[in-house]
Amino acid sequence: MLSSALGLYHFLLPLTENKSAMEFYHTLMDKLIRYDTENHSDLTGTLRTLNKCNWDIKAASVEMFQHQNTIRYRLSKAKAVLSTPSDTLFTQLINTLLFLEEWQFVI
Repeated sequence: MLSSALGLYHFLLPLTENKSAMEFYHTLMDKLIRYDTENHSDLTGTLRTLNKCNWDIKAASVEMFQHQNTIRYRLSKAKAVLSTPSDTLFTQLINTLLFLEEWQFVI
């Protein structure tokens, strides 16, 4: 189900007005971007593609012209970089981060 159909926009949009929530967003995105820069990787691009492909590793690998194991490795590395305790929490966190990024509410 699309997040717009669930009404999540009503919950997520106020986050853009919350200073501590936005600082948290910047902290997490900075971790991913810093890792990408230091290691010449593409964790953020992989996460964006996975999100776009509804977290389907095979579809993301086709879109990125990467082996499925490469996508799995990057996904695992992103979970470690962000220190998320569970797959569900990680997916929800990334979906929220990408929502904020996509709608350009973060300056």
